[in-house]
Amino acid sequence: MAQASAVYTVPIDIQHGKSFRDLEGDIYDLSLMAKLASREIECLLDDVAAGTECYDRGTFVVQHLCDMIETIKGRYYAKYHAGS
Repeated sequence: MAQASAVYTVPIDIQHGKSFRDLEGDIYDLSLMAKLASREIECLLDDVAAGTECYDRGTFVVQHLCDMIETIKGRYYAKYHAGS
C-alpha cells in the first residue's frame, strides 16, 4: 500500500502576501536613494549653467524618477494598510 505524501504547500495568497510585505524595506531604500541622487545631481549640475539642455534634462530625469518612486511607495503603503 502506497503511503500518502505529507507535503504541505503554502497557499498562493499567503505567498503573495509575504512577498508584498517583504518589499517594504526595498521600497524604502529605493525612495531614499532617489532622494540622495536628486541632491547629488543638483550638486553636480551646479557646474553646468542653469537653463542649458544638459541641466534641464538632468534635473527633469532625476526629479521625475523621484516622483515615480514616491508614487509607488504611496501606493504600496495604501495597499499595505488597506490589508491590515
